[in-house]
Amino acid sequence: MDLETLEAMKAELGKAAGMLEERAKASEEKAAKLAEQIGKLEGAGEDFKARWFNALSGGRPITMEANESIDEFMARGVEETSQRQAIQGIKAGRGDMVRRGLHGVKDYRGLTAMRVLRAIALSFIRKGHEDLSEAARICAQEWEDKGTAGKIEEFRDQVADLQGSDVAKRQRAQRALGGVIAGSGAGFLKPDIYAGFLDYLHPKTVIRRLGAKSLPMNGSVLRVPYLDTAATAAYRGEHSAATESTPGEKILELVAKQLAGQIVMTNELLSSASFAVEVFMRDHLARVMASLFDLKALRGLGASNELRGFDWWFDSAKNPMVTSAHKFNRTLDTTAKAKQIRADLFTSFQVVEEENIDLEQGTLGIAMTVREKYGLMRVVDTQDRLVFSAEMMGGTLLGADYASTTQLPKTLVGDGAGSGTGNKSRVYVADFSTVVVGEAESPQVEFARGAAYTDAGGTVRSGFSQNESALAIFEQHDFGCLNRGKEGCIIDSVDWGVAF
Repeated sequence: MDLETLEAMKAELGKAAGMLEERAKASEEKAAKLAEQIGKLEGAGEDFKARWFNALSGGRPITMEANESIDEFMARGVEETSQRQAIQGIKAGRGDMVRRGLHGVKDYRGLTAMRVLRAIALSFIRKGHEDLSEAARICAQEWEDKGTAGKIEEFRDQVADLQGSDVAKRQRAQRALGGVIAGSGAGFLKPDIYAGFLDYLHPKTVIRRLGAKSLPMNGSVLRVPYLDTAATAAYRGEHSAATESTPGEKILELVAKQLAGQIVMTNELLSSASFAVEVFMRDHLARVMASLFDLKALRGLGASNELRGFDWWFDSAKNPMVTSAHKFNRTLDTTAKAKQIRADLFTSFQVVEEENIDLEQGTLGIAMTVREKYGLMRVVDTQDRLVFSAEMMGGTLLGADYASTTQLPKTLVGDGAGSGTGNKSRVYVADFSTVVVGEAESPQVEFARGAAYTDAGGTVRSGFSQNESALAIFEQHDFGCLNRGKEGCIIDSVDWGVAF
């Protein structure tokens, strides 16, 4: 073999050695990765075991799902208990799955029921059987809940009968324990179900619905200049000078009034309620404030930092800017008739239009009580045909938009004629294109835990020391009429809904 051939063989062997070295290195890396993966799997197995152990022995809560019944919850717990048996190699009973984690249950089915379940389960674990005396002691010790402990004592006998051999007693116990009354025994385990709050019945708001405009108030005052007296003009002859005139100017001012509302809730309620109770309370308070605004926009007289409503703007006795009569009694008669009602409404339209107000289509609105609304819909002519009903079902009355509300009283003394005193109301007619709401800022919602607040008696309370939270809403606005009240009229002493 010559030298050249030996060199070639040596080179080939070197290449083979390099390839083997690379393969060995790759094998080592692969082996390291496999070892790492095996370690992870082993760790995952230990972690799985630890997690199940914690879950089933109190380290992590086992809670009811949102739509899960108590029976479904118990059945799921039994299945999870079998997992614990496989992991720990121990024998566990049905009640063992209800653990310390139930402290955190937030569910409308009732915290008391959950505490009873847990106490019975813990008594089973500690005693090897369901010991109701032990369960009662656990309730008193764990939660300082004497009431729950007392309830457990109440149905001890029923449970004993249920487990006994006397068929009649067992049937009676089954009936008792299936009841929903807590005092009957384990009816506790079938607690009252609350579907949530039903809100208070709020009056309908009508001012904005009828077309009142919103004007921004960049500060606390909105000033609207207007001409109090007009310029003059006259025909003149040739070479005659025009007569000078100076219009009178005045300012209409809307000053922001602050409307505030506040609700105080305990932190226990906030933490244990199964729904966002603070959101519900916020919306409820906002509706209360909107109803109050509507009431004062209709009937406010500007006293005690309140709004000046239609009762002030349209009444010449109260509003110095209105000189002609914008308030009149309905047509006096013992029984309201269709032609008299039409006359009253058209008279109010006439009062407004005679102030040189251009009543455009869709800007005229009428506000009345619910009683008057249905009284008008029952009015018939001499042929027993409904007069206003068909049009009112379409949302208008004599061509004007209308709205009814329970904010308006129907117990006013009035003029004393007609159906009697103490049962009168008012109907408000206005061109809503110049009825405005000046808004200094949008509603400001504040919610704070532990905030100090002033209670209904005027005493400042500490929310921190009393473990309470305060919810408050603030608005700044004013209400007014740009034509200084000339755009509206009041029909007083109305009893249209009484006579039908």
